[in-house]
Amino acid sequence: MDSLGVLRAAVAYNTWKTLASPSSAGAFTVLPAPARVYDSRRGTQPDVGPKTRLSAGVARVVDVTANASGVPATASAVLLTVLLVNAPTANGNLTVWADGVARPAANSMVWGGSAGRFTATPTSALGAGKVQVVASHATDIVIDVVGYYA
Repeated sequence: MDSLGVLRAAVAYNTWKTLASPSSAGAFTVLPAPARVYDSRRGTQPDVGPKTRLSAGVARVVDVTANASGVPATASAVLLTVLLVNAPTANGNLTVWADGVARPAANSMVWGGSAGRFTATPTSALGAGKVQVVASHATDIVIDVVGYYA
């Protein structure tokens, strides 16, 4: 991204394509620093939403505009970092999707092994500034916003 906020990608030698800019529809805005919008563990910040582990197969709504994240309620999508903490050693999957729509069949993350901590960087559409998350096994979850699409 250049100093004018224009993001370009090289498509051939000395040939560039503009991917996003302040004047383009759906422009991507990278936040100055990732913003923590949810942490399910008790005693952690931000103090929003239920402070309990995700239950297996039960969706939880997360407001990505929370905690002064910088994401406007009018954003169409977000780029997130999702961290599972105290995850079981069983093979599992996690899905993130826009609030207010049916759960998709696609996974945002699959995990397995004994590490207990797993991370992914999914992009999701938004429903009124919110996403839903669901995991196949009970786990704690931490969600940071990296950026958003107008």
